[in-house]
Amino acid sequence: MAKNKEKRPIVVFGGMGPQASVAMYDLLIRLASEEFGARDADEFPEILVDSIPVPDFIGGRIHKRALVTMIKQRMNKLSIFNPMCFSFACNTVHLFIEDFENDSEIPIISMIDEVVFLIKKKKRLKVGLLASPLTLQSRLYQSKFERENIEVFVPDNSQTKIVDAIIRNVIGGQRSTDDALRLISISDSLLDRGAQSIVLGCTELPLIFPKRFKVPTYDSLKILAKKLLHLYYKSDRYHG
Repeated sequence: MAKNKEKRPIVVFGGMGPQASVAMYDLLIRLASEEFGARDADEFPEILVDSIPVPDFIGGRIHKRALVTMIKQRMNKLSIFNPMCFSFACNTVHLFIEDFENDSEIPIISMIDEVVFLIKKKKRLKVGLLASPLTLQSRLYQSKFERENIEVFVPDNSQTKIVDAIIRNVIGGQRSTDDALRLISISDSLLDRGAQSIVLGCTELPLIFPKRFKVPTYDSLKILAKKLLHLYYKSDRYHG
């Protein structure tokens, strides 16, 4: 394979929660080999993962000033490495992406935009969305899907509380069959309402959701990882 001679690193901000950050790093390494042909050590991308112990915000309790300040400080520190881009191993934090973009000269790759782009390309015009309470409340995905004429089905309030509890279990290192079955049940209810595919709009959910499901499933973490590798290698092998 052609090596990236610029060797500008990929920066991933994580810790929101840490389990998804680990999964993101693993995806980048695995996909670099499986889909981009990396074999020797110097063919893999340089990756900087900053796991930030941010205050809780996924359930709707927003500590915006502290969160934004912490991340901006890390952006300033890591800019010294002249990274290719900044990215986040978290969907909900995209609620504040404009705050980060206003202060950063480094491009920020939006996970939300990449998921919407792929689903539009695949012509999946009716999707079920599983995400954290704050992601749903803020309509991070819904507003962008609706602009693309993609119909969105979301869990009801009681189901959203269940998804929130499952996310918190995964963050805490607990993954159970019961939680996986709960996610399947909620997904089935979205399919019954008309959804034709499922979007895992929280990066903890792919860690527990079945790898094979009855309809197409869109893993926001994997979609972002592929985009970052596409940019790093400047390859056309993306969104295939």
